[in-house]
Amino acid sequence: MKTEFSSRTREQGFSTLQEEHYDLIVIGGGITGAGIFLDATSRGIKTLLVEMQDFAGGTSSRSTKLIHGGIRYLKQRDFKLVAEVGKERATVRNLARHLVHPLPIIVPIYKGGSMKKWELRLGMWVFEWLVKMQERFLSKGYSKEETLHREPSLTAEGLVGSVKYYENRTDDARLTIELIKKGVELGGKALNYVKAEEFIFDDKEQIVGLKLQNQLTAATTTVTTKHVISAAGPWVDDVRERDDLLAEHKLVLTKGIHLVFKKERFPLNNAVYFDTPDKRMVFAVPTGNVTYIGTTDTFYKGDIQNPDITEEDIEYILKTIHFKFPALQITKADIISSWSGLRPLINEPGKNPSEISRKDEVFVSKSGLISIAGGKLTGYRKMAQKATDMVAHLLHNTVACTTASIKLTGGDFADEQAFLSAEKQTCELALTKGLTVEEGKWIFSKYGSESSAVLNSTIEDTTLPTYIALALAYSKQYEMVIKNDDFSTRRSGFAFFEPEKEELFLNKEA
Repeated sequence: MKTEFSSRTREQGFSTLQEEHYDLIVIGGGITGAGIFLDATSRGIKTLLVEMQDFAGGTSSRSTKLIHGGIRYLKQRDFKLVAEVGKERATVRNLARHLVHPLPIIVPIYKGGSMKKWELRLGMWVFEWLVKMQERFLSKGYSKEETLHREPSLTAEGLVGSVKYYENRTDDARLTIELIKKGVELGGKALNYVKAEEFIFDDKEQIVGLKLQNQLTAATTTVTTKHVISAAGPWVDDVRERDDLLAEHKLVLTKGIHLVFKKERFPLNNAVYFDTPDKRMVFAVPTGNVTYIGTTDTFYKGDIQNPDITEEDIEYILKTIHFKFPALQITKADIISSWSGLRPLINEPGKNPSEISRKDEVFVSKSGLISIAGGKLTGYRKMAQKATDMVAHLLHNTVACTTASIKLTGGDFADEQAFLSAEKQTCELALTKGLTVEEGKWIFSKYGSESSAVLNSTIEDTTLPTYIALALAYSKQYEMVIKNDDFSTRRSGFAFFEPEKEELFLNKEA
């Protein structure tokens, strides 16, 4: 029997928190907190996760949506990290095959650019050897003519050639929710729209509990725990200050924005990773009927919950497009949607945003609060293991981390053949429900091995297209959808990639 994970279980769960005692409370329902929640729960550690917004409501729904390899670390000659990150990319693909897909990327090489073709080819060979890349995903070099044949929108001026390699594209928000769903399935408790208001200390000034507030009703409660991990992303310093007013700030926030265009206005056959005029690198990624491009990298000190997108941000991206795709004549009027996300990086005074390391770090306060910050989407599982190992040691729990083999909810496929067979079966079932093959494929791309449960859901909103109504009904019952935005932005991705469908939810009650 499937584990219900809905607004009903949320309210019941909040009302009974005072009756429970936890081994661990995780603050933050982004990708890192979700990873810790699953890791801890799978080891038998009684765990509660709380998130003051929706799950993945911050940085974890606003990334470039790529599971990166470790190519950028080759320049630093950190071969161990290159191998680890590259292998982790393959691991995540195996755990959530419906959400992590190989993505061919063209890197055009220009005279005077930041990379030389031979250097990039050599780097690729080293990378592929370190991570034992499958033959079908090996990189390949192209001449100028071959490059323009594959991507005719690129400017020919100064073009030397290109290299094609592979990364993995993902749905960052859905990856987060699938981690949490699996943790709930294994016995953990997770609540969105619940804020950690205050720490509760014993007479030795050690944290023994939290005061929590239900953000939907303003009700408060207290819950006791042996340990607390803050994986609050951009809010990590804020949480630490509630523990210790004199806590030194460990983080610096940088902002990245992405703009989205109709594919007919920004046509690409592959993703393209290319130089900006100021020698940074950005991705232009085609997906569905759109192409998105990003990211910027600027220091940020504004509203953390709603990071803005300035005219300067937009002009930077447009200038970047004009630099390598001048014939397209893209303008601000062509933008159909956008998003802005914050990177919580470990402070390194004197460095500009692009130079600051993306490494993760764990801080432990005198009160016992464990905080983890930094890192990248690709490394979420290793970050989670590092933090969970600390708690397991304190609890004398000797169960090893097994998350490298725990298939996420929706990702229950033995191999690629099973994945393709399941997609075909989903499309066949969709046809019996009066849907199209494309609508069946959409459901499968979001829900994977859970697609039959989605297609057999009971529709509540008959004003929506049938496939959307089915997905919404499932998400309300099993993915803790509370507000329309939870579904239209983070469970479906409509807000970013199909904004015309997001409009279906405007002025609707949740």
